[in-house]
Amino acid sequence: MTEDFRFKCIRPEFISDLEERLFERRWLIHSIEVDEREVYSSANYLQARLWCAREWSLVLDVNIFQFIVSSVKKGSYSDQVRNAIGLVAFCQVARIEIDPTIACYEKAFQSAARATEVVSDLGLFHRINNTETTELANFALGFSNSITAASLSPQDDCRIHQEITRYKKLCEWGSFYLMILKLIQIKCYTHTSNQEKLRQFLIWCMDIFRFSLVATVYAVILFGRSPSRKMMKFRLGDSLGEKRAAASNMTWDLFLSSKFFEKWVTKGRVEYIFASDDRAFRDVMTLAIKLQQKENFAVLREQISEEMIGCLKAIHSCRHERAARAYMSESWSREYRSSQIRELETAAFGVL
Repeated sequence: MTEDFRFKCIRPEFISDLEERLFERRWLIHSIEVDEREVYSSANYLQARLWCAREWSLVLDVNIFQFIVSSVKKGSYSDQVRNAIGLVAFCQVARIEIDPTIACYEKAFQSAARATEVVSDLGLFHRINNTETTELANFALGFSNSITAASLSPQDDCRIHQEITRYKKLCEWGSFYLMILKLIQIKCYTHTSNQEKLRQFLIWCMDIFRFSLVATVYAVILFGRSPSRKMMKFRLGDSLGEKRAAASNMTWDLFLSSKFFEKWVTKGRVEYIFASDDRAFRDVMTLAIKLQQKENFAVLREQISEEMIGCLKAIHSCRHERAARAYMSESWSREYRSSQIRELETAAFGVL
């Protein structure tokens, strides 16, 4: 008896309702070129595993990670929490591995207290992820209001704490932070048209720093015809702490996006999917994936004018030959980036 035939025989009764709920939520971000509804079919992943030896990994954002652990930690059963648990049950049926690592890094980055908290949360997540599928599905579909999480062997909290705090030392996060600071400075402190703001950002990437596909798409949407709601989290009237938190939150959006593309480009047998409840993040990722797949700036037409598409094409074609670029010069270094961060933090936050 083949694996796909066995699956059809024992297909859980709840899976269709679960798939429909997840499809309505549209949390999944992917590079799979199929009809959107097919992405929410557990049978498709099992077929791909059987016939193509394909493995699947679902990377969570910090919000969905928190929804999952809140089901037990806080006894919450809001719609968001139920849908997040439904996502866990769906992945169990579809045999998709769930990777909460990036979500844990983001939460740990916020403070030492958060880093300690997320170690406990990660242990709870693994217990929930190992809970019997039917119990998770009953909770997700509203047939119960609580979950009895599975018992597991104790985890090595000290080792996990060391692992989840290591991204504080990475240069890559700082690079995206600098790009976000520049976008904040242009968006909030420059009084000109959105088209000119986008042009300013592209020229800055060209001459002062460097390019990033996800940062470029982020800027295209931010300064485009229909920017996503709550895309610019930074507000001039907020406190200094709130401004810093907003800049950090936006940086994690870019960082997480870059990780998707890194995993996508270097993938072997494993295909990656992301899950996020952040509409702005999903919009950026979806358009960036489309641009990567089509390799044609025409996919940006709904957001920007033909003139700006021409500008992007011109910059793309000459970026390697432009002699004045800091990225190509001897001055390019970690200290150079740090000096740019200090300058833009002063512009954005009003303090050193």
